[in-house]
Formats: sequence, structure tokens, C-alpha cells
Amino acid sequence: MKPIRIGQLVEIEPRLIYTGRTSMHLAIDVWAHDPKAYSKERTTHCVIIFVAMDDEGNPTPVPKWMPKTDRDRELETYAKRLMGLRSNIQE
Repeated sequence: MKPIRIGQLVEIEPRLIYTGRTSMHLAIDVWAHDPKAYSKERTTHCVIIFVAMDDEGNPTPVPKWMPKTDRDRELETYAKRLMGLRSNIQE
């Protein structure tokens, strides 16, 4: 979205937005700001999916995350929409 300029401080804000049977979906926002004037700007956003693995390297179930706020529900819907888009791309 926006470049991070030399000298800016960077802040990473992860947020759990969905759990599948063995996966955890995190929305990651990256913020940057000049240390002299604290006006944060979001520079980028992405969703990262992690799969839980057991000691033998096999996927293992994760506890179900339940959205509690309206924002949580919006982000869960967003994660599910992205899953659908990825499925369409793979096909």
C-alpha cells in the first residue's frame, strides 16, 4: 500500500481471524511511523495461514476460535471469502 521510509519505526499487528480443522488464519497489518511524530500509517496487509503439525509432521487439529465482536465476524467472513477465491484459482 505505502512504502516504509528509512528511519520509520515498524509495528506488526497480527490478529486471529479464522480457524479451520488444522489451520489458523491470521490477518497481519503493518504500520509505520516517524519516531518524532507518532502518526501511524498502515503500509500493508496480508493474511497468513499456518497449519498445526504434530511431532511426526502430520496436520493436527487446533482449538476452534469463535468470533466475539462484529469486527471479528467481519474478519472471519473475509477469511472464508479468501478461501473461496483460493479454491477458484487452484481449479
